[in-house]
Amino acid sequence: MTLVASLAVLSACGGGGSSSPNPSPNTVPVANAGPNQSVTAGASVTLNGSASSDSDGTIASYTWSQTAGTTVTLSSTTTAQPAFTAPSPTATTTLTFSLRVTDNRGGVSAPATVNITVNPAGGPNAAPVANAGTAQSVNSGFMVTLNGTGSTDSDGTIAGYAWTQTAGTAVTLSSASASQPTFTAPTVTTAATLTFSLVVTDDDGAPSAASTVNVTVNPPAAGNVTGRITFVRIPFGSGTFAGLNYANPQNRPARGVTVRALAAGTTNELARGVTDDDGDFALNVTAGASVTIEVVAEMVKTGSLPNWNFSVRDLPPPPDPTDPNPPPFPNPLPPIYTYTDGAQFASGGAPHNILIPSGLSTTGTATGTRASAPFAILDTFWQARRLWNLDDEVCERALSELVASKFLHRAPDGRYIRRGVGSIRLAS
Repeated sequence: MTLVASLAVLSACGGGGSSSPNPSPNTVPVANAGPNQSVTAGASVTLNGSASSDSDGTIASYTWSQTAGTTVTLSSTTTAQPAFTAPSPTATTTLTFSLRVTDNRGGVSAPATVNITVNPAGGPNAAPVANAGTAQSVNSGFMVTLNGTGSTDSDGTIAGYAWTQTAGTAVTLSSASASQPTFTAPTVTTAATLTFSLVVTDDDGAPSAASTVNVTVNPPAAGNVTGRITFVRIPFGSGTFAGLNYANPQNRPARGVTVRALAAGTTNELARGVTDDDGDFALNVTAGASVTIEVVAEMVKTGSLPNWNFSVRDLPPPPDPTDPNPPPFPNPLPPIYTYTDGAQFASGGAPHNILIPSGLSTTGTATGTRASAPFAILDTFWQARRLWNLDDEVCERALSELVASKFLHRAPDGRYIRRGVGSIRLAS
């Protein structure tokens, strides 16, 4: 009996407990880091993980971390909606953040990410537009100048140039990173096309799409004397009253000037011509003739209107303006200024290029004859050709005003003259 009673007590206590149900397995939560955002530099940004969920419980905690981009400081790494201040980049940049959440039963989610695009203060950077210049056609041996200065950036400036040759006989550029690199056209027996590609970068570091330009190289004509005439121009410095920037001399084409082929060692003219807009010339001379090239500081146009005759002569210094009896102008005038490098060569060979020196050092000290000065003067008039369509009455009135201001003087033969070294002779 005692045993039975004891068993009854045990049964009443329900000591086995085997009849209770098993707990269900935990489902891990799902993190949601919120939508991607695009903001401006300096803006206050709020991340949003409040859409994270747990199907069988609740979100107990949040853990944020930054995985990419310029480092920023979150207001908290454990709240549902931490904030930070957007950095101030010079170019559009992306910050990436990762979120993990933990549920009320300790389950941890897989990470969720969100991207925050930060634009410079002026808004998203617009990529620059490259312009490799216009197509050219030159003869073998000519100096070719590529021109990327037409490239633009709508919201900044062009900071870099990158030229590459993509087709044709390989040539060597003077610089692959200059806005206007040069190269010597290769010698060809038939016309050949060289192709160059230009990519520019703006001041925010954004590159452009590539722009291409073709340069057609033609074989030299037998017996011709060809080449390019350039002179050195000293540009003005930046800023008001900055003067000349001697440290930055620039080689420019001598456009529209007279070029003569002389029999070597003599003044006998074999042929003459005029340089084109690139400073190139081509003269027909008997093949194999020994010649010297002379560049004449004049621009002359006759025939159909408008006509002009500009020349530069080396005149005496201007008279003292306080002198009541200034000396008369030389009559006749001195000869027109000319330049030659003195080189003797056979016609029909490689082009003969001439660079007329400035005669100045990079500090402005005279190192020789300022041979480029007359051609710099003429080039200024070449650029102003659009004004030469004015009728005679308007031109005469303008010249008379220059005489009245003592900028020009009228010579006895009716020509207008600016006195001094590098003076200008204008045909009336």
